[in-house]
Amino acid sequence: MLTDKWFIHGLVSFLLAHIIYIFAFWYGYSFSIAMDLLIVGCALLFLALIVFYILFQSVKQVGRWNLVVAVAMYMTIISTMLGLAIHTSEKILIITATLFFISDAVLAIYKF
Repeated sequence: MLTDKWFIHGLVSFLLAHIIYIFAFWYGYSFSIAMDLLIVGCALLFLALIVFYILFQSVKQVGRWNLVVAVAMYMTIISTMLGLAIHTSEKILIITATLFFISDAVLAIYKF
């Protein structure tokens, strides 16, 4: 793995990529607020909160509150991206967004 000095750069780069994906999903697909979207959103929120709870103390020790806020924002953005990908019903988008989510969760657990 690269040195720690590049971690924040990678975090910001992928954060921007996920935001671009959110805009692409939002403008490329027609979404309606339906019960299934709310259920998926609640499930993703619950999963993100579990991962955040697991990481919280370690993240706080490594980077204090600045990093805690950055990780929380990142998790919110990637969870939103995954939720929108699931709501598109496109298998390839769901698979790739899920792999993004899993790889970032594993990286975070390994890192912190």
